[in-house]
Amino acid sequence: MADQIVQLVTALRMIGRPDGATLRQLESELMISERTAYRLLGKLQESGYPLYDDQNGHEKIWHMNWGDGRGWSMPVPNTSLNQEEQAVLGILLSHIATVPSLSGWSQSLLRKLQYLGAYGGAFWGSKGPTIQFSQSDLSKISQPDEAEHMAVLLRTIASHHTCTVTYKAPFQTETKTYAIYPLCCFTASGGLYVYCVTVNKGQERLIMLALERIHALGDDGKAQFTPSESYDIKSLLDDPFGIMLEKEWIETDVVLDSRQGWYETQKQWPNQFVTFGENEDGSWCFHIRTRGAYALVIWLLSCAGHVRSISNAKIKSDYQETLKKELSLLQS
Repeated sequence: MADQIVQLVTALRMIGRPDGATLRQLESELMISERTAYRLLGKLQESGYPLYDDQNGHEKIWHMNWGDGRGWSMPVPNTSLNQEEQAVLGILLSHIATVPSLSGWSQSLLRKLQYLGAYGGAFWGSKGPTIQFSQSDLSKISQPDEAEHMAVLLRTIASHHTCTVTYKAPFQTETKTYAIYPLCCFTASGGLYVYCVTVNKGQERLIMLALERIHALGDDGKAQFTPSESYDIKSLLDDPFGIMLEKEWIETDVVLDSRQGWYETQKQWPNQFVTFGENEDGSWCFHIRTRGAYALVIWLLSCAGHVRSISNAKIKSDYQETLKKELSLLQS
């Protein structure tokens, strides 16, 4: 199944070029037989892609018809997705993300769905107050009250209303009740989370809540809220260190040795947050701009003994203190 998807996407990319693609080019690029090439073309047409062929001497060239008057055309369907369609897409993409050859595409699509959902109203795009998620809709929702809490969050994000939340944070015995302005919901590390803003003494503060730790949640509808520019939702979802965010931006240069540095360059880093270059001695310098100090330190710890320098004094101190605690634990 995964191989067929890769073949279909590659074929679509080739046919979509200005010069199109011949049958022989498809066979050569995809290393498939003539029969399989025709089968791929048929599959694309069945899926609704408007293909047409042009005769060039003795060989047909296949093109994509984007309504330029050549070949035949087809009516463009309504491309807006309702919340159920986006939820189904999200679940399917989460499953195929485990396939190495498809993980890059699926992760990119998931981020776009989540971003669409954040601005369209909520997680995977709810725009109305009637959304209901059951256990079969989203596998990460395991309890009925979690589904109810998600529905409330979707409504309040869509209407920009406040919520009254009762929440028990990790490592704390007491629960706290306070007002929040939910911005967006997202998945991370196997769980469902909501970014929201609290206002205390006139000061905005960005916090993250885990759905499973919400004990009670109500849409009080007392006020509406427009997020300030500093809480741009797209940056929240794109930041590679953005699960737990600080209020201020952090910038640092991190030098990794040649082995670990090269390995880290193979990852898909968003260049608005991470840029890198190779030094003369073979080491790699990563310039990082993020608000996720905690996740940044965890990433540095995952690089183990390959870290050569950290320019930001606070990040360096946090990294060293965490290493000391780990060493003390192992020696006890």
